[in-house]
Amino acid sequence: MSFHSPNNFSMLIISRVQSHGDYHWRIEWKMRKWQNDYPENNQSGSSMQSEVIGTVYLTDDDFKDAFALKKNFGAASNVYVACPCVYVRYRRYLNIPCIGTGMDGDPNISLYISVKVQRAIRQLYQRSRK
Repeated sequence: MSFHSPNNFSMLIISRVQSHGDYHWRIEWKMRKWQNDYPENNQSGSSMQSEVIGTVYLTDDDFKDAFALKKNFGAASNVYVACPCVYVRYRRYLNIPCIGTGMDGDPNISLYISVKVQRAIRQLYQRSRK
């Protein structure tokens, strides 16, 4: 999945990879932001670019929990699911934190798992199991 706007770019790549005989889910993301918010502070008139890149690996069970693929998940569910230091999901919101300073520019990502996104993730999961 990728998301574009005139000044920003975000990309999320989900793939199943094999490592030491076991399969895992690799979640990678890249976010690029162009800033020219304060022209009075920018003498040259050029824009500044910041970019963050993050990666996390999930087991099958963690992947299903993170993206709400288990059968007992409902849209109105108040389920809070966490895998310490890897992800936190509350209802349809998924947050994947990364080590950082807590300032702007840390490689954290937050996603809203819409029905459409959940359906696409479920199809990807089912195809990978064949």
